[in-house]
Amino acid sequence: MQAYPWQTATWQQLKSNLERAHIPGAMLLQAKPGLAPEALIDRYVSGLICANDASEPCGFCHACSLISSKSHPDVHVVLPEKDKKTLSVEQIRQANKWALESSQFGAIV
Repeated sequence: MQAYPWQTATWQQLKSNLERAHIPGAMLLQAKPGLAPEALIDRYVSGLICANDASEPCGFCHACSLISSKSHPDVHVVLPEKDKKTLSVEQIRQANKWALESSQFGAIV
């Protein structure tokens, strides 16, 4: 899983945080359309959950396989509803409820 060239500096900072186990409680990434912030987010989440490496997704472990298939039970993505630009209050409530439930694999994420 590679970052795009324009994401290198941001990825190095995120990777450094993973290596030091400095995981923020919340993170906001903002990018202009077309800059593929989803790729950077996917790589960060994969690195966070990977069972074999503290900062880079190995791509081979069970967690990486589940993430690449978009079926990891501890990863939840919240996007605006169709034809909306922002998250609804109900979506935030549901995300908070989901976050308070225990993880499926016992990881602290």
